[in-house]
Amino acid sequence: MLSDLQTTVASLLELPPQDRLRIGETLIESVGDIGDETDTVAWNAVIERRIQELRSGTVRGIPAEEVFAQIDARIDQHRSPPQ
Repeated sequence: MLSDLQTTVASLLELPPQDRLRIGETLIESVGDIGDETDTVAWNAVIERRIQELRSGTVRGIPAEEVFAQIDARIDQHRSPPQ
């Protein structure tokens, strides 16, 4: 037997994509900021370190077009039927 949550999700997935997007945004907004300050401080430290690595030349950035092409290729691999 399906739970209320499973039934609700199944019904929502039948809605058009734009309606599902609006519902998703509303649900995300309804929970507010659930991260704590420790998470924010930790992420800010990671961001600062990465910015410094880029500026110093320690690491090289990858152009967005290249990243998206790699992602598309990986998705296509998973969509292709096994041979």
